[in-house]
Amino acid sequence: MLEKIGKTTKILVAMITISLSLSFAVNAQNLPFSDFQKQEYENNENHYNQQKTPQLQPYLDAIVKALEYMTLKHHKINNSDITTEELAKTLLTTALKNMAAEDKYGIALTPEEWKIFSNQQTESYFGIGVAISQIEKWTPKSNEILPIAKNESILKKYENTLIGMRLTAPNGKILETINMEKIPIGSELTTKTKIDNCNIREEKFIRERNYAEIKMIIPESPAEKTELLKEDDIILKINGKNTKEFNVFQNVSNIKNAAQNQGNVELLIRRGDMEFLVKIKGEKINTSKATTETKIINNIGYIKIMDFNNYNIAQTVQEILRNFSDKKIKNIVIDLRDNPGGLLDQVLDIANYFVEVNEKLIQQITNNRKITTKSYYNPLFRGKIIVLVNKESASASEILSGILQKHDLAKIFGETTFGKGTVQRPFKLPDNDAIAVIYFTIAEYQIWDPKIKQYIKIDGKGIQPDIKCDTNLSFEEILKLPETQKYFQ
Repeated sequence: MLEKIGKTTKILVAMITISLSLSFAVNAQNLPFSDFQKQEYENNENHYNQQKTPQLQPYLDAIVKALEYMTLKHHKINNSDITTEELAKTLLTTALKNMAAEDKYGIALTPEEWKIFSNQQTESYFGIGVAISQIEKWTPKSNEILPIAKNESILKKYENTLIGMRLTAPNGKILETINMEKIPIGSELTTKTKIDNCNIREEKFIRERNYAEIKMIIPESPAEKTELLKEDDIILKINGKNTKEFNVFQNVSNIKNAAQNQGNVELLIRRGDMEFLVKIKGEKINTSKATTETKIINNIGYIKIMDFNNYNIAQTVQEILRNFSDKKIKNIVIDLRDNPGGLLDQVLDIANYFVEVNEKLIQQITNNRKITTKSYYNPLFRGKIIVLVNKESASASEILSGILQKHDLAKIFGETTFGKGTVQRPFKLPDNDAIAVIYFTIAEYQIWDPKIKQYIKIDGKGIQPDIKCDTNLSFEEILKLPETQKYFQ
């Protein structure tokens, strides 16, 4: 089918234009074409490049699959509330969102088309404000050593070699696929491996799915307001439906549809040895709202940034800093503990709020090509900064803390960070029951150190703290540290 569609940019844009005509009723985020992206596009002369088109193949495949699903219209998937049409819309949105967010080289979309795509995205959805995850795995069932029969002497020439593999559906039917999407839960995988001239190891595995689990509760959401749910709570049922019977995407859809159509979402929760029911009234969740927390104590501002995956996070931080400025705040604490990173352009925009104009920030190395990024406007904040990090602070959070540290704009408190210095392009398919996200490493980034006038590697090293301290301390406890009081005096 891909061959029929072709690989030219014109046809690709045509596909995207068709996709954009849909009325998306899914959880998608706004994608502003920022000034930083415009500058990068112009400075690096990243125009259409047909040679780079293969990098977009996963996105193209997702778009093609979505178009195929579209032909099924309102066919229900299994016993869930999700239809193939809704699945197609999500596939299209996800693929296009990632292309627009990650492809700054003009392969798929021109700046004008990016703006159009941005305006097409919905910024809210009905739900209760929880992010859930679900594990699917092959669980070992048996492991036996079987003798090689005399008529299997042909196997003697093999050593430690996989000689057989069989997939059997729960109904006993042999499956002729390795596509995880087509292997139902309860299927059995049998492998035979020759371990010596006389014996074969036969292993059997069962494909199982865990219950859905709550991984994050969105601040100010209905779920948080109830104060009844916690991270890592296990969701046994959603409105009476066993979450093991559905994949994570279908369970998310069941929550959304219950929130919108039934008003209340009823969750059967397991926490340790306890099981209890929680009823939460659904409402529109604003997906463009960044996950941040702010406080002001003793005229010191506090900003906690959970991650940089929101396309409005830079704008949110900008508004927080302006609010601090209005209140004459001169010292701030930025909490990046447990922040796994996110969008590179967003974190660079935030760095611009602190670094003087035209200062070097980072260097990206891609295919032996080096791209330098500089700050491009005057800082919004010029006071003293403490950045809190721990071993889970990674990627984009390391970029921000490293930039502020190397430019002598902040003191880093905590422990050595994770040490992820690569740029990856994520390809996410929320309906995929086996692989939730695929990452393609496309570049390495290094932070500019103006004192030694060279770029510093982060990958495998992380950011070293200026002050080592307990990474579990609260903001209030951080303020009581002698090192904090000395620095902020």
